[in-house]
Amino acid sequence: MKKIILLIILLCLTYVGCVKKIQSKNKTEKGWRDFSDLDIKLKGVVYYVNKNINKGFFHGRGIIRIKIIETNTEYYDPRKKQLNYFCIIKNNKAELYDTNVNETEIGDTIVLNTTTQNIKWIKKSKENKVFSISIGEVDFFDYIKENKLQEF
Repeated sequence: MKKIILLIILLCLTYVGCVKKIQSKNKTEKGWRDFSDLDIKLKGVVYYVNKNINKGFFHGRGIIRIKIIETNTEYYDPRKKQLNYFCIIKNNKAELYDTNVNETEIGDTIVLNTTTQNIKWIKKSKENKVFSISIGEVDFFDYIKENKLQEF
């Protein structure tokens, strides 16, 4: 009886693994060269920061949500085509996945420009800072999806 249960569990795990692999088969992992033709410019105010996403494992990457003040892109959601990305834009909000969450506070203004590949923080309490946009690893996006940490 134990062998039958073990066999059923093994078959179920194999099935789940195959389904997950098939679902991601048509998606790709991308680096910055793959985003070279993307032209997203936006400015917004931070209303949410999650700095505690599996600390240490994802190199300080977290989630920053902003209310968009101005943008040239009303909608951007690459999740159906890509395994990794740097933001989602929807309903006058943006969700950024960045390594500089420790530099970010609610109320800061963020200016993002994919052409120059940088994000500028206009701090409500400190000097301005400019960082390069970074593209996260697929494991990070798998983790935030599995733990339902995305707003959109």
